[in-house]
Amino acid sequence: MKNTASLDSEHIEVCASGQCMRFLINDGQVVIIKKVDVTDILIGDIVVFRENEGFLIHRVLFKYIKNGKTRFLTKGDMSFDFDRPVEADQIEGKVMDFSRLYSWSVGMFSFVFFLITKLPVLIKHILFFIAAIIISLLHKFFPGRKAHSISGQLVSFLSNKGN
Repeated sequence: MKNTASLDSEHIEVCASGQCMRFLINDGQVVIIKKVDVTDILIGDIVVFRENEGFLIHRVLFKYIKNGKTRFLTKGDMSFDFDRPVEADQIEGKVMDFSRLYSWSVGMFSFVFFLITKLPVLIKHILFFIAAIIISLLHKFFPGRKAHSISGQLVSFLSNKGN
């Protein structure tokens, strides 16, 4: 979330931007933020904090006290690295809710992920099914000799060839 205004009221709605919380909070979603006391922030909460000249929305992974100051270790859900430790005075609020405009994307992502992981198995079953249908149709439309009679003829042909 890039914005330079501070949170003046108890609740504020902002438009999220960025990809670090993607699949939970997507670019363009409206996020409702509430001012809270840092003692009310728990591990797993999604917080808004000041970083450089803007704000970030990330999840709290650790909360600790160092030199008498409460600090938080945060990270975006889609980020590989942790943020620098966030001090209590950087915290502007906690995400209370967000619009569900893109909630279908989570379901779609889960479905696509399922297909990708199960695709080899699905393809194998589909190909087996198609092969069974083709073999069945071939037997129906091209009735021929039985396999044992063909192999019997082949054996007799090969044995007569030597004479």
